[in-house]
Amino acid sequence: MPFLRAAGKSEEALGFEIEALTAELKTAMFCAGCGSIAALRSPHVWQNVL
Repeated sequence: MPFLRAAGKSEEALGFEIEALTAELKTAMFCAGCGSIAALRSPHVWQNVL
């Protein structure tokens, strides 16, 4: 829903929302030691989190 809400405001707001999500995903991947989104999906990454 954040993308839809942002798109309803303006293209610029949507761009900011996409940039924020991208930055959050890159941070999560870095912290988990994953080089790709596929690696982030791996069960061993989440083994000690839950």
